Amino acid sequence: MKKIIIFLFIQLTFILWLLYFYKSRSKIKLSNSRIAFYSSVFFYFSIIVLVIITKISLRNNLDSFDLNEDGFFSGNEITDDQRKALENVSSDTGPTFAPIIGILYSLIYFSILYISLKIFREEK
Repeated sequence: MKKIIIFLFIQLTFILWLLYFYKSRSKIKLSNSRIAFYSSVFFYFSIIVLVIITKISLRNNLDSFDLNEDGFFSGNEITDDQRKALENVSSDTGPTFAPIIGILYSLIYFSILYISLKIFREEK
């Protein structure tokens, strides 16, 4: 849950920064479609980075049970917690499906953001 809140906060911060930066500091005004496009690309890469961080975190958790650091689990290294950590690593399908699901979510995100910007922002 904490990762989702951080993820959404980063997305909102990026959109607000994009709107503020191009409104106040640039003579070029970004259209709604460009803002939605840049935000959805950032959204996609954020998903990929979050999946990579999760994969590394799960792997590090599993490696913490390898007491003699030989790469294998034997004897007193095998516990219920180690089995759960091994199951979490082996059943994690996020890295496999993240690029495909990320594209789908980014398209949905683009559509929602574009429609919202069209409604709440005047395009000149």
